[in-house]
Amino acid sequence: MSTRPIVEAAIAAIEDNGNNTAVEVRDVLTKLLDYTENDEITTPPPLLPFAFATTGPIDDGRTGATLQYSFRGFEGMYANFTFQINIVDTSKQNIFTFEFLESHGEELLGILEAILPTDNMRFAMPIQVTTEVDGGTREFSFVIPVNIAFGEDEITDGGTTRTIRGVRFDMDWPSGEGEFPISNSVVYTSVSFHSDERIIDIDQ
Repeated sequence: MSTRPIVEAAIAAIEDNGNNTAVEVRDVLTKLLDYTENDEITTPPPLLPFAFATTGPIDDGRTGATLQYSFRGFEGMYANFTFQINIVDTSKQNIFTFEFLESHGEELLGILEAILPTDNMRFAMPIQVTTEVDGGTREFSFVIPVNIAFGEDEITDGGTTRTIRGVRFDMDWPSGEGEFPISNSVVYTSVSFHSDERIIDIDQ
């Protein structure tokens, strides 16, 4: 099996004055064909990027909470979910469901299902609240456990039940009473998902 030094030496041995025999030239060409760096290289599958983002706030249709999001990544491998939630009415429990933009819904869920290890994932999420204290306003920050689920959900609005494609946030308020005692809450953070097939080799 030829190597680069062997091929380079054979090329250097060729006379520049034209007095090279067919045997000598054939020997160089044979070494080139047998060159190990020319062996077939198996290339990985191509990276297929995706990007979905809102152009404005999406209302949850129940509490007045709004969501803005950005999904970016590579199909079958990785997804980054950056989002901002503004919570207005905290008297209607602690579950917020948002429908993806119609142009995103089906395709985005298909991409996420190929990456996510499970439908429900739990994260520690930073939340900032603004409240009135001593005649003024102050900002407080908390870290709360949140369950995030992507998929189809049934929403009842005005007696009519419809199926939406989107994301649901189930938040554990700091009070532990199921109701967050402070309004004007904001979440702005990112979470990332990796396909378990890409980071875990079960054969080893």
